[in-house]
Amino acid sequence: MENLAMQVQPQDDDLVMGLVELALGRSPEEREAYLQSVCADNSELFARVWKYVQWEGRMNGFLLDPLGEPPSNEHPLEPGEILDGRFRIVREVARGGMGVVYEAIDQKLERRIAIKTAKANFQKLLPPEARNATEISHPNVCKIFEIHTASTEEGEIDFLTMEFLEGETLERRLRSGPLPLEEARAIARQLCAGLAEAHRNQVVHGDLKSSNVILTTGADGTNRAVITDFGLARKPGAGMRAAQSGPLGGTPDYMAPELWKGQKATVFSDIYALGVILYELACGRRPHELIHDQNATTVLMSKLWQDRLSRKPPRVDAKWDPILARCLDPDPAERFRSADEVARALAPRSRRWFMAAAAAVMLAVLSSGVVTYRQATAPVESESLAVLPFATNADTSALAEGLLLDTGDQLRHLKPGKKRLTLIPLNDAIQNKVDQPAKARTMLGAKYILHGALRKETGRILVTAYLTDTRALVQLREFRADYAPEELRNVPIALAGMVTATLRLPPLSVKATVNPAAYPDYATGISLSRRNPTLDSAIPLLERAVAADAGSPLTHAKLAEAEWLKYQVTKDPQWAQRALVSLHNAEQLNPDVAAVRFLSGFVHEQEGQYEQAAADYLRAIDLEPNYDAYRKALEVDPNYWRNYQDLGTFYFYRDAYDEAIQQYKKLVEVAPDLPASHYALAAPYLNLGRYADAEEELNAALRLQEFPNAREGLGLSLMYQGRDREAIPHLKRAIEIGSPSALYYLNLGTVLRRAGIPSESQEAYRKGKELAEAALAQNPRDAIENSNLAYLCARLGEDRRATFEAARALQISDKNMIVRWMVVLTYEALGRRDLTLPLLEDAPASILDRLNRFPDLADLRADPRFKQLLVTHDIR
Repeated sequence: MENLAMQVQPQDDDLVMGLVELALGRSPEEREAYLQSVCADNSELFARVWKYVQWEGRMNGFLLDPLGEPPSNEHPLEPGEILDGRFRIVREVARGGMGVVYEAIDQKLERRIAIKTAKANFQKLLPPEARNATEISHPNVCKIFEIHTASTEEGEIDFLTMEFLEGETLERRLRSGPLPLEEARAIARQLCAGLAEAHRNQVVHGDLKSSNVILTTGADGTNRAVITDFGLARKPGAGMRAAQSGPLGGTPDYMAPELWKGQKATVFSDIYALGVILYELACGRRPHELIHDQNATTVLMSKLWQDRLSRKPPRVDAKWDPILARCLDPDPAERFRSADEVARALAPRSRRWFMAAAAAVMLAVLSSGVVTYRQATAPVESESLAVLPFATNADTSALAEGLLLDTGDQLRHLKPGKKRLTLIPLNDAIQNKVDQPAKARTMLGAKYILHGALRKETGRILVTAYLTDTRALVQLREFRADYAPEELRNVPIALAGMVTATLRLPPLSVKATVNPAAYPDYATGISLSRRNPTLDSAIPLLERAVAADAGSPLTHAKLAEAEWLKYQVTKDPQWAQRALVSLHNAEQLNPDVAAVRFLSGFVHEQEGQYEQAAADYLRAIDLEPNYDAYRKALEVDPNYWRNYQDLGTFYFYRDAYDEAIQQYKKLVEVAPDLPASHYALAAPYLNLGRYADAEEELNAALRLQEFPNAREGLGLSLMYQGRDREAIPHLKRAIEIGSPSALYYLNLGTVLRRAGIPSESQEAYRKGKELAEAALAQNPRDAIENSNLAYLCARLGEDRRATFEAARALQISDKNMIVRWMVVLTYEALGRRDLTLPLLEDAPASILDRLNRFPDLADLRADPRFKQLLVTHDIR
């Protein structure tokens, strides 16, 4: 052994011994084939490692076994034992290859916790990554509280105190079969969020697998997927039979190819393991099952190993396949760069709900800077699209081909516009046998492909279509619908409309109209649907309009809007479901209609898919500029109060507060008994610093009906005036009568802090932080919630986390003025004036004016650089 050791250069020690360790973790029959595979291009390396492995066989496990016999006691911590004078052991709940987990009671804090210790004969100290893991605070990562050292009869041990989780592992849950799509997608998004947070804290998991994911229930009753086991000690020289994680380890089915070659775990190997879990979520099994065949020859085993290391996973679903293929790419450089990128690729494209306040939401997105107008002088852009053959039944192939040819005709006759489409016809794809995005890109030069399936079931035709980016391998849009045979004429329009809407091409030549028989009911129904007292009369009229013109997307879209308004009034979920069905019916006729795109934008906005929402809103504006629509609505029906609300909102989100006040005053005149009208008028008064006027309107709203937003607004008005103690009861009441939110607790914490009640202030900030984290677990792309979390962390003394969350909020939506406002407050709380001022250089005057009045920012107001900004914007 001494001579053999001398052959290995010092710089090669880690690689060689890592490969030895991995080889020893396989059965004896597999070892040589495995090493031939991973060392295929380096015969010298293979020879060195193979000699070590052969010595291991001759010396009966010298490298694999510990130097001493393990103690007979396999339960070093007994129920009732007090650890470190503080932690009372309740029971052992789990054990893995290296660690034991106990349920315990922290007697100092009187809370239930979990304790994790290393098993006997593993190194005493926990690894550095475990210490880094204590920095992670995220709902989808098991919280590690502290690392302790305690004396036991076996000597000193290190142990972790952790969040105690009740539930089952994802591995156990998957044993019963694949999960429903929505449940799988929700778990996938949460895992991406948790893993991304770990990576941001410089923690690589190294052993991510479905058995390390716990499915539990959050404090608010929602399902919660939690990643556990961010690293634990391993005994020196242990093979994979003993150690399941570590720098060179991992569980075989989840290990990236580079780990099999002895490289260390990285973000990219974690992405690979995440891909394996996503594969399991999609179909209930793993992509590459390891093969253990004692009768296989060395040559065959080598081929099998090489196949595992190089091939892409078997397909499971057209929607998931591009994502899975990229996660599981054998080359780390070709994988997603981060878990956040995986989350974006997983973003749902399906239709769910839409928000009723159409103009307000659309304008909020516009004002945030997410949406920008393209200059009229911009050069014409060219997009290339290939139509690929659809998967079909034996008896529907001809039908599918005919419908796709008609779809191509619809796209071929688009009018000239700011974008031009180069259509690669279906026949080109058929002749060249193009059936994959990569082939379409390399063989046909297509930037996008339209592909999918068409099948006949129980007399109806089921159509599934995807618009996919061939470079990023990301599905931009998904379309699902089923048609009766007599409705098939709508399929080409729907598919072509999906393309034009998504790529913002000129609209189809087919215009959405309502036939004369349906129009009287349609027009009357729209008018009645805009008033709550007559909403019940509107819905039957719109249903009759749909019956009279079932082929118009407009009749379905307006019925969907009325049904959603009914849901808002009654909170009866059946109306939400009916609205969803009506919206789906509209989209399956023609998705590229302004009314339909607005609704789709609301869906994506509510889901946190801001880029997709922005695209929908832009498309709706392309098709029907909204300002003119407001003006037209007022001309047609000057007494309809919602028109004034919408136009006022249009001005409000453009910081045109005087114009907004003018419209909101008309709103109050038309609907004086509507609490929302007084609340709307109070908003621009608050932003202008007209606090007496704001309080008058807020009190008027509260006299009509007590609701949390008005109570909160009254508290904020008092806070801006420095009347913090007067504000406290209003802000507490808003929380009491409303749904708790991070922002409510943030504002309460602020007035409590300034009123000199620090303990209550910190408690409010902590509750706000918990709510912000819970909201971000559901929607990691919520920039406003990220900015709230940043400020809360700053006030709780978590400076590093605050800085990160602020940067992330700006990364998601740096033009959103609400985000900028909160990030400025965060940076000021952190004492980072160097970060504050660059944010304010291009801020609108309205934001600077509000900052100039905000009580917490006296130091900023005294800064000469801020004063110069005020002068530049003529603010006094």
